[in-house]
Amino acid sequence: MFQFLFKYPTPVFMKGHLVLLGPWPAWLLLVLILVAAGGIALLIRGQLRGSAANLPPRRAALIWALQSALLALLLLLLWQPAIRIAELNSQQNIIAVVLDDSRSMSVADSDGKTREATAIAALDSGVLAGLQRRFETRLYTIGREMKRVDSLSRIAPEESATRIGAGLNQLALDTADLPIGAVVLLSDGGQNSAGIGISEIGIEALRNLQNRRIPVHTVGFGKPEHSHDIEIQDVSLPASAVANARISTTVTLTQHGYLGKVARLTVRDGDRVVAQREIALALDGQLQTESLFLSIGTAGAKSLAFTLEPMAGEENLANNTITRPILVSNAKRRILYVEGEPRWEYKFIRRAEEDDPTIQLVSMLRTSENKVYRQGIENAAELADGFPARAEDLFRYDGIVIGSVAVDYFTPLQQDLLREYVERRGGGVLFLGGSSSLSDGGWNVSRLNELLPTFLPAGNHNFHRNPATVELTSTGADSPITRLLDDPEKNTERWKKLTYLADYEDPGSPKPGATELISDTGNWRHLAMADERSTRRSFARPLLATVASLARGRVTWTGRRVHAGPSAYG
Repeated sequence: MFQFLFKYPTPVFMKGHLVLLGPWPAWLLLVLILVAAGGIALLIRGQLRGSAANLPPRRAALIWALQSALLALLLLLLWQPAIRIAELNSQQNIIAVVLDDSRSMSVADSDGKTREATAIAALDSGVLAGLQRRFETRLYTIGREMKRVDSLSRIAPEESATRIGAGLNQLALDTADLPIGAVVLLSDGGQNSAGIGISEIGIEALRNLQNRRIPVHTVGFGKPEHSHDIEIQDVSLPASAVANARISTTVTLTQHGYLGKVARLTVRDGDRVVAQREIALALDGQLQTESLFLSIGTAGAKSLAFTLEPMAGEENLANNTITRPILVSNAKRRILYVEGEPRWEYKFIRRAEEDDPTIQLVSMLRTSENKVYRQGIENAAELADGFPARAEDLFRYDGIVIGSVAVDYFTPLQQDLLREYVERRGGGVLFLGGSSSLSDGGWNVSRLNELLPTFLPAGNHNFHRNPATVELTSTGADSPITRLLDDPEKNTERWKKLTYLADYEDPGSPKPGATELISDTGNWRHLAMADERSTRRSFARPLLATVASLARGRVTWTGRRVHAGPSAYG
């Protein structure tokens, strides 16, 4: 009946938009309807007063409503109402066919065919040809990013991640000037980033698609997940390293069906095993991050393969390995160490550097007011005039260590240069505690105070010659800064066996974003690392703090002076 009266079925009116095709504005129609309704009301009222008939108010109101509605309908017809519906026109719209080319699409399901082969066969069965006859069709692949391809033969499931949200958002932005009518997405739904579904796609991608009214039609392949499977999601390691150095890597993995089991992670450089570690697997489907330390070996371009050894009954072995490149060079890291007085730290830091083939320590030790003892210099001219006063001289160092030195030892120009070294070059600075360091050296009132990750205490009597013992927090047990042994449990036990600290420098309280790494069990002071990516708050004074800003490429450290008997550590 609805279609008989209104010509079109109900879904058309549900999807369409009412428009007025007449030459007059819509506001004029509304004014005329109100005027007509008011005129009819006055007319009915006048007729009732001049007539002897007693008409009830309800009947009079009904007559007014019917007459007003009839007149409003006649006026509406004069404005030529219509329903506007958006639809795809042949050869005038573009259909984007997006195929998932991540490694999970290479998995063979119960029929023996891989998910990629099934998806390509579905397109070749006439679906793609049918779309091409009616619309302009473009082929894309989606992995870590969206890429356009010429044909299905150019598609290979080799990407290590599927980021649907970022890919669809990229497609919407890159085709802003093209008439994209719809997106057809063929995927197994496997995600390699935090979140799944709407949370993974993101509000920005949904908003861009909605603003352009682009529908996304999804076609799924394979099982949502394997009942027994372990997978390496990602591996993070430096792009370059120094020959024979030990580097820290982070491996992110997930598993299904192996809760509480132990998996073996192996890192290979070609046929050579670089490192191995056993990992206790966490909850099903939960992202698990593990740190791993490995010796990088000799110089050269390397390709490291991170592999989880197959588990009993594992259904998919294709996602157990990820390969990452790294460039290893023979160049040493040149570190400038400025020390204000002969002390244990200077002796043992230089002794440790002699056994490290990756570090070249260039040091300047102030032996008296106007004398400096230099070691590790390349030529007689290096540091001949003291601390560098030009950017080209200071920026050649990969890191700077400042020991028990007051801030007034550096000229205003050198202080500005030190700030530029951190902010512009992205260099790392380590501040060691001491009797003339940090607040005792006036750093709390200097122009470099904001580089420090802690609020330095007031006064100049914050260097204490009191014993203190420390232990790792849960965060400190996983941090590479506090790693003495590769195994986390053995590392924690080693820290418990360390002797007490003979003295320490109090650098105040951590700035917002601090994370505790070590707590002082005796005096309840804390060793903390401040990381701008963290929101955890330290509530006590730290003994050591660091701050890392990835966005600006800067690393600033604040440390303390500690030693036990004739040796120093930390």
